Amino acid sequence: MPDASLIKDCEDFLLVPSTPESKAAFLAVRTAGSLFGAVSQNDENTNHLISRCLAKIFDGSDGSLLLQSKELSNILPNAAQHWCEAIRTVVLEALGRFLKDDAGVEIAVRHGWAPLFYSSLQDSSSRVVQIVSNALVETSKTQAGTAAFLQAPQMVLTLEKLLSTPNSVIRVRVLSVLGRMSASSTPAQSLIAKTPFHKVLTSELSSDDVLNRLSVLEIVNDMSASDVNPKSLHACLQAAQDDPLQFGSVMETCAKFLSKVGTSSIELSRLFESTCFRVLSSFQADLDAKQVTLGAMCDLFVSTNGRDVFKSSVPKLLKLLGEEIVSTTESLRVGAMVVVTKILAVGLGSSQDHDACKDVMESAMPRMMSCALSPSMNDHMNSMKLFTAMSTTSWGIRLLLHQQGFPEFAVNRGMESSKEGLEQKYELVQALLANKETTFAVRIGLCSQL
Repeated sequence: MPDASLIKDCEDFLLVPSTPESKAAFLAVRTAGSLFGAVSQNDENTNHLISRCLAKIFDGSDGSLLLQSKELSNILPNAAQHWCEAIRTVVLEALGRFLKDDAGVEIAVRHGWAPLFYSSLQDSSSRVVQIVSNALVETSKTQAGTAAFLQAPQMVLTLEKLLSTPNSVIRVRVLSVLGRMSASSTPAQSLIAKTPFHKVLTSELSSDDVLNRLSVLEIVNDMSASDVNPKSLHACLQAAQDDPLQFGSVMETCAKFLSKVGTSSIELSRLFESTCFRVLSSFQADLDAKQVTLGAMCDLFVSTNGRDVFKSSVPKLLKLLGEEIVSTTESLRVGAMVVVTKILAVGLGSSQDHDACKDVMESAMPRMMSCALSPSMNDHMNSMKLFTAMSTTSWGIRLLLHQQGFPEFAVNRGMESSKEGLEQKYELVQALLANKETTFAVRIGLCSQL
């Protein structure tokens, strides 16, 4: 049976303002130890009530002081491993707030709370794991946190033990946290490099467990290029060629990696290039594979490094993209327009590339014009973005101004029904005016729209 007096005391406490006085008055009647002891396996409602009271007690600067009191600091390690998830969540959330600055980290270390965070990565609750993961990432942003959690011998041993556990779920959780910590600061990155992190990461990328590989690929996406082994990504891309479950994640990861390193990873860049051509030129490739490939290419063409992957084959690539632009499938058509827009934004390399792009866009202009006039916002917006990118080139401005209906389209703001459409039309007009090859008559019409 629930303790009626406990329930009344808790409910009354939750109704009063959160002040040091109200907390002291409540704790004079119900000590923190008695609250933890009152949690029952048979009464979830009472457990929820107690966890809310504890959260209120721990909140604020006065709550932080209470956590450091002799009574609470001694029982918190056990409370952080309490069988009740709600209690573990409240306690670790409160302790995690100490890890946001050097002073708080020093308090956590002094009271012996630091080891709780790594050990709680083994928790069965995803909510608890998320709380401790976020708290650990915060430690990598401070000098004291980096020293306490990545340099202290006891913590390094704990990390090594967790990374060598036979439980693959735990290993991936620890890899995820260390990957985020590494991305947060240079000191953390150099310390993590001294742990078995990279060895285990490479091993997991070669794992037979597909779900593990996909989880590790997400970690790799957020890491710096110097922390990733390109041979592992090459092996992953090879294994994913005919596996739709892996293909999307692997292509995305490889594209982001190559956008940072370009062709310095020769084998990977060649395999990525050949994979893109295989999928885009295949009549048998399914819709998802083509969408994934176009999406990966969007991730690639964010830098000249990414463009260099296709340095010797841009004309061939543009021809395939032009075929997709005139496709009857909207998602492929839009995806191809986005990729060409990004290629133009990052810059075409040689005169041959410019000539190839001109020829492809000339063939696709009637289709793009119909997309611009389409009721589909996807078609409409992305064709305008491509027109804007084309307006920066001499051949592009000539194609646009000679396309039937384009000058009238460019000056007609009345056809835009959304804020985004009006803004994109404005950008298009500005780009046209910025190009010296825009004729005087067209300039007069355009200026009236600004």
